[in-house]
Amino acid sequence: HTVAREVFGAALAMEFDLSVPKPALINFSPAFINTIPNEVREIIYFRDERLKFGSEYCENTTLLKPDLPPQQINKFIHDLPLIYAFDTLINNKDRGEYKTNILVSTVYENYYIFDHERAFKNIIKLESEVIGNTFSETLTNHVFWKYLHNRNNKGQLFETFHQYLLMLNINILDDYNNELKKHNLQSSELNHLKSYLYTVKQKAGWFVKLLEHSIIV
Repeated sequence: HTVAREVFGAALAMEFDLSVPKPALINFSPAFINTIPNEVREIIYFRDERLKFGSEYCENTTLLKPDLPPQQINKFIHDLPLIYAFDTLINNKDRGEYKTNILVSTVYENYYIFDHERAFKNIIKLESEVIGNTFSETLTNHVFWKYLHNRNNKGQLFETFHQYLLMLNINILDDYNNELKKHNLQSSELNHLKSYLYTVKQKAGWFVKLLEHSIIV
């Protein structure tokens, strides 16, 4: 379900007003495949023929370096707490120092987050944990953890996330899944994901406290 996860990740990120490259489902036609390097062509050869997940090309960007001083990273990205909270919500452990999966503009003070194919893991387990007021998947290896750990105003860091979580329209995922279904890319995980998100939304205040605690320990 990697394409569906990418689509759901981008859709939910936009619901939180996070900056993502404009997503698209892309058909690699034979004519296009003939134009790409052999090593890439060999990779595609072993993939199935369904549409692939892609995005609009982000000009004048570079991959975020994980060792920037706080004043520099805050210049590029004003949403550090929101991105960290969002990744915790969708259980995305793939935004660490080894691979930040964030592009920053070399021209403007802007960023783009991408790559959510490994998100949404263990959703059934996590929903059960949230119901029992536990959560075993906090992201201490997240690229922004150390920056948030050193902040003084931890009690206010996730207020914006809290507001977005309370307003989150979870049913938008149905429309995306229906579009995926037209291309045989729908996800059988959707009902579990929606149930998990509803559970977290109902316990939004508790989840924010969890986030605050996660950057203290």
